[in-house]
Amino acid sequence: MAEGVEEVAKLADPVGKISERVKRPTGIEVARMRVPLGVIAVIYESRPNVTADAAALCLKSGNAAILRGGSEALQSNRAIAACVSAISGISTNTCASGAERNASAAPSR
Repeated sequence: MAEGVEEVAKLADPVGKISERVKRPTGIEVARMRVPLGVIAVIYESRPNVTADAAALCLKSGNAAILRGGSEALQSNRAIAACVSAISGISTNTCASGAERNASAAPSR
């Protein structure tokens, strides 16, 4: 996982690059600039490496990420999200899984 994140870190910064420039007949110059999409949502099963890879790609490209991993890897995903948060200084919201939410919402007897 760490090697994958290091590879993403080595990539050139995509934000702000001009990929195409055309001069219109009216004299106006039109350019295509790479900008963040905004929010990227990724839903995946029990593959914790996807958490690290998706977070790294979203940070590199300036996008926010909503990551929803499978319950089988919940603790691993939380640990990876905590590492990403600590390194980037960006707050993460590690919501409880559906099963945990349902259990906590159940009336006490």
